[in-house]
Amino acid sequence: MKNCCIIDLKRELKMEICYVAFENPLTLIKNNQKILITPFLTGEDGNIKMGIDAPNGVSVDREEIYIRKQKNAQLSEADSSFKIQQIFKLLFTVTYKSELLEKTAKRLFNKDKILTPTAILKVSKGEAHATAWLVSCAVNILIHEKCDQLKDMFPIDDIFHFWAKPLLKTDNNYEEMIATAQRLKIPELIERINTSDSFRYRRPESMIESQGM
Repeated sequence: MKNCCIIDLKRELKMEICYVAFENPLTLIKNNQKILITPFLTGEDGNIKMGIDAPNGVSVDREEIYIRKQKNAQLSEADSSFKIQQIFKLLFTVTYKSELLEKTAKRLFNKDKILTPTAILKVSKGEAHATAWLVSCAVNILIHEKCDQLKDMFPIDDIFHFWAKPLLKTDNNYEEMIATAQRLKIPELIERINTSDSFRYRRPESMIESQGM
């Protein structure tokens, strides 16, 4: 039996809520037990509640939940911009980068996008913006072309954030996605993908059965 309760953030923390990013439920790990946090609107202005689904005997600090949700929502804008520049700097060293980017954008996101070497260089210098799906395409190319350098430059959280998250929002071939992830030889990344809600509820039944064997 699990403990379920609802937290009124405005009342409990005595603060106005200006912005909360809603994406997937937040999972906290405490004493090797999973605690699932799900935010939802109440219909009242400035009032957001969180549902807590935790095993019996596991206590949860309510303020810690709110802080973790804020930190987990997104990378800081400055840090994210710098890392995107690093991704495109590495991409610039790839042969036939524009052609690969065009093909990858069409295959993974069904986008018709041509980015010249000059445009790629501008992104690497912070002089041009790259959308999330375009960054995901760049990382996908680097996994195939510059795998070791990519692993040296970025931790698993960044690779998941920039590459996997945009892909998980599409109807992509998940077998291909896992095969690409396996090139990095990072079991934690594959586990993150397999346990994400977007992947778990939409992957083919054959994959679920094969992984359960």
